[in-house]
Amino acid sequence: MNKTYSLQIIHRQISSDLTALALNTENHSLGIDETVWAVAVPLTHLDYDHLTPMEKEKKHVKRMHKFLDNKVKRERFSGYTQDDVKEALLKEWWPQLAEDENIKKAFLSEIRIIDHIDETGQVFLDEKLYEIYQKTHFQSINYGTNKYSGAEKKKK
Repeated sequence: MNKTYSLQIIHRQISSDLTALALNTENHSLGIDETVWAVAVPLTHLDYDHLTPMEKEKKHVKRMHKFLDNKVKRERFSGYTQDDVKEALLKEWWPQLAEDENIKKAFLSEIRIIDHIDETGQVFLDEKLYEIYQKTHFQSINYGTNKYSGAEKKKK
C-alpha cells in the first residue's frame, strides 16, 4: 500500500490545492464541482484506520470513508497517479453526488479554508487563510504510479 497521511496533512494539502486553484480567480472563488474534486482527491490517501472519533465524524471524511469502505479499495486508490485518482473517482464516486448541490455543500461544509458557498454554487475562500497558504509552500503528498483501468469486479 502506498503511503497514507494524517487528516492534518490531508487538510493542509486540500488548502494548498484550493489556494493554487483560486490564485487567478476573482475574489478567490471557485466553482463547487472543482472544489469538491480538490477535496476528494487527497482524501483517497487519508489513513482511515487511525482517525480519532471526532475526525471520523467530519462530513467529507465520513462520505469518502463510506465510499472507500474496505482496505482493498483504499489500497487500489492510493496506488493511482493523481490524474488517475480523479478519473477513478469520476467513474465510481461522482455519480453518487453529481446532481445534488446540497450533498456537495455538505461535503465541503467543514473545510476550514472555505468561508462560504453562495446560492449559485460559487465557493469563496477565507481571505486570511488564503493569504497564509499562498505564502507557505508544503511538500505535496505522494500519489502512486498506477493507471486506472476500471472498477475492480467483486468476487462472488
